[in-house]
Amino acid sequence: MSKLEEWKKKILSNSIMGLSGGVLLVLVSIFRVGILGRELELEEYGDVIVALNFFQIIALFLRPGISDLLFRFLSTEKDAISPAFRSALIVLTFYLSFACAAIITLIILGFGQGLANSFYESRPVYALLVALLPLLLLEQFGETSSTLLRIRNKFQFVVFPPLFGAILSLIWIWYAKVGGFLDSYHAAMAIGCGQFAANLIIQTAAFIVERRDLVLNKEVLTLAPLKGYGKKIKGCLYQTSLIRYLKASSDQGGIFLLGIIGTASQVAIFGMAYQMTRPLALVLSTVGNAVGPEVHKLVRMNEGPKVARLCKQFALIGVPATLFAGAMSSWIGPYLVNWFLRPEYLNSVGVFTVLLVAHGTMISFMPFFPAAVALDALKWRNIVVGIRSVYLLIAFAFWPTAMAFALVLLAGSLTTRICNDWGLYLKLKTGKL
Repeated sequence: MSKLEEWKKKILSNSIMGLSGGVLLVLVSIFRVGILGRELELEEYGDVIVALNFFQIIALFLRPGISDLLFRFLSTEKDAISPAFRSALIVLTFYLSFACAAIITLIILGFGQGLANSFYESRPVYALLVALLPLLLLEQFGETSSTLLRIRNKFQFVVFPPLFGAILSLIWIWYAKVGGFLDSYHAAMAIGCGQFAANLIIQTAAFIVERRDLVLNKEVLTLAPLKGYGKKIKGCLYQTSLIRYLKASSDQGGIFLLGIIGTASQVAIFGMAYQMTRPLALVLSTVGNAVGPEVHKLVRMNEGPKVARLCKQFALIGVPATLFAGAMSSWIGPYLVNWFLRPEYLNSVGVFTVLLVAHGTMISFMPFFPAAVALDALKWRNIVVGIRSVYLLIAFAFWPTAMAFALVLLAGSLTTRICNDWGLYLKLKTGKL
């Protein structure tokens, strides 16, 4: 079996594993969202979404592009990288994660109550933030662990822990429902503890896998093996962090603005639709994790046309599947809402359909992002992604609703596909890397 065939087989098996985990996660999420939608008032569920989004904003702005950095430098044959360099790069990511965790703790405990009261007066957002703080701190270190497992092709330890965490949170929510004490605080705690458990499993697995090859001496701890790579490392961290900030300004920033200038009901409607698409986000991440290391390897081998064919195959399968799923969701969505949720959530069906198509287009064109990282072609992509913030400001100036926000995300995804991915595809196809 040739190297290319081996990589295709690896991508296929990892993608199937990820999609299988995603399907199971969808089923668990439907039950969890159904209970919350039935038991919590619209405003209560909106508060949970606001608190979770508040953390995501802080995490995104204080979490550098660690996964892309590790993919960029470690996605190659193991023997081609010295143990000292590999260990020093891993130590660097932990230094960065520790610094970010310390800053987040200071922000939440020192300024969190003032920030929450300033934007969401008389709503229990700060209590939810404190309850979710341990989750956020552990997640700061989770990015390194999950990326190392992907590079090592230990994909099962990345895919199935989130499913375990979702089941754990569902059990907690069900217990609170039966006990008659389910509220926004217990809902946030259940979701947070489920994700905390998943992260703990991932990080434990990463330590077990890496411990034999990890070198920890004075030279590594002082990052000496990274000398000579400083410019490339800083450039990669800068560009990948920038694209996260630009994406967060429209994604999490949109929920933040909707919570201020919109209504709690609109936040809850968007939050319900968004929670239902979370499994798709996991599929997006899972497929990206399966494809990313292999795309990096092919680019290193100057196999641009093969990467272009891979991108084309993804699009030819993903786009029709996305359109079919969107049509089906608009048809059966109202029946599912009437079955699982309150009638007030009927407006979330259209929002969910738009978000489903937006996520579907991202999954369909997933291989283009690792290709851009490997080719140092993120500058133009960052400019294109930044256009989404302009869409958001224009939309909210006239129509600050959940549907307007969903349409902004869809328009941003399509803009990236047209203005960035098409040009990158032509460059890969011609082999001019």
